[in-house]
Amino acid sequence: MAPEVFDALGRSGMFSLWKPRAVGGYETHPVTALKVFEALSRIDASVGWAVANQDGLDLLTGAVLDSPGALDILADPTLPVSGAGFPLGVARKIDGGYVVSGRWSFSSTCHGAQALAVIAVLHDERGPVTGPEGLPVRLLLCCNEDLDAKIVEGSWRTMGMRGSGSNDIVMNDVFIADRHAGVIGGTGPATEGPFAGPIYALCPWLQIATSGPVGLGIAEAAIDALVDLAATKTPNHTVRALRDREHTQAAVGRSRAIVNGARAYLHDSVGAVYAARAAGHRPTKQEHVDVQLATCAALEAGPVVVRMVHDVAGSSGFQEDLPFQQLLRDSHTMGQNTFASVVRYETCGQVLLNMPIDWGFMVWGLAR
Repeated sequence: MAPEVFDALGRSGMFSLWKPRAVGGYETHPVTALKVFEALSRIDASVGWAVANQDGLDLLTGAVLDSPGALDILADPTLPVSGAGFPLGVARKIDGGYVVSGRWSFSSTCHGAQALAVIAVLHDERGPVTGPEGLPVRLLLCCNEDLDAKIVEGSWRTMGMRGSGSNDIVMNDVFIADRHAGVIGGTGPATEGPFAGPIYALCPWLQIATSGPVGLGIAEAAIDALVDLAATKTPNHTVRALRDREHTQAAVGRSRAIVNGARAYLHDSVGAVYAARAAGHRPTKQEHVDVQLATCAALEAGPVVVRMVHDVAGSSGFQEDLPFQQLLRDSHTMGQNTFASVVRYETCGQVLLNMPIDWGFMVWGLAR
């Protein structure tokens, strides 16, 4: 991402949507934020993801760290926190904090972030420490100082979403103070202080939901591009314009139905859990699962619609001076996001069938 774009996002408040008011953030209604993420992704998927993901990390920081430490990490409302959770690192407890090591992939916006955040498994002398659910104890660890945390330049080599700058982070025996660390799932929602608002009580559900608008924005951009192309293109060696063909008309109609349906499900499900928390109630298990399912459907809309559009576009689909090829690459790259890829349908099925759950964020979310 160009530095000018990054700076403009910060100045316009895009990295402040879910920061607390105590540091100059907006604590924006989540459905409003989802609309912003989608609008940005319709322009450029990497920009939309950079904003959505980093705003989600603000929620995670506020929900997991104690308030003083979280306020340290989120101090500048114009700058994001860059984080990476995969693969999990190793953290060992010592006096005053943790010693952390690992190499984490996919740290979007790491070059301009005010802090770096990673997820690691707590280890003792016997190895990984497990919690009451039998899953490893995971820690969120943040640093905003000039510590020995390295960004691996050029490690973000992908077919799509290249503008997100999601390079690897490396730490070798880096000390993270207790105030900048917290157990994921270790506490319930705050009842007082700067992180007592309903958006922080909805972590990790809102963080999960940030993937969905990116898929919707990519799909919208693909429909826009097809409508523009269809108005001017007549396929080679034929006489009927692209817009006069039933295949094109059906693709536009079906694509619009897919996007509108997925968006409505996402906004309705997120709006429902927010309304419950704002009223002082805990959302039901079904309401929580609906957020995950709706996010999966919204993210999946990206590659589904882009493939449909790409089939109609013909040779225009692979030309570099037209947007179809980038939309294809971005949609399939983004579609593998672990929080909302098609694999998470399996997780939701486990919940609905009352089976054991092997996705740690779902376990935490349902327990909050």
